[in-house]
Amino acid sequence: VYAFAKPVSVRVKDVPTEGRPDSYTGAVGRFQIGAEVTPLAAKVGDPMTLTLSVQGQGTLENALAPKLESIDDFAQHFKLYEATEETRDDSRRFTYSLRPKSVETKEVPSIPFSYFDVEKETFITLQTAPVSIAVTTADRMTSGEIAMTTPKRAESPNIEARAEGIFANVTDLREMRDETLHPNRWF
Repeated sequence: VYAFAKPVSVRVKDVPTEGRPDSYTGAVGRFQIGAEVTPLAAKVGDPMTLTLSVQGQGTLENALAPKLESIDDFAQHFKLYEATEETRDDSRRFTYSLRPKSVETKEVPSIPFSYFDVEKETFITLQTAPVSIAVTTADRMTSGEIAMTTPKRAESPNIEARAEGIFANVTDLREMRDETLHPNRWF
């Protein structure tokens, strides 16, 4: 027994470029978004983790992480690192590492995320809610709090902290500890 079906015509269209928002990163379908920050309290320069979750129906595999450095509030208040991406079933997570630059930073700003809705044939832009954080001043260590070993040679000068770095006053590499390898000892 043979059965034949009538051919089905399918028209495939690209996502339009006209009217495409800057926050569009390749998601097609219908989605919801959310953002989490951990920890909510940090010192200036301490690492914080920002997780942007996108969930819904559609194509997320090709969606790229939003470029937070193009958002003025992020660039002004945070040092940003490249995001990692993870896709599971109907969701995608973008995880950023960021560091607050000053104590004036009071929140992680809202993040825009745009997707193309194929049913409405239009771009939809969603915004996460800003996340309140507490940033305090970073502690500074005095030279007496820096732990170091005593010099092996009596003629070695004391190590001094300088603006160029802690070992900026070392001019002879022999003053440093001998770190040569001796493979004969292993044999």
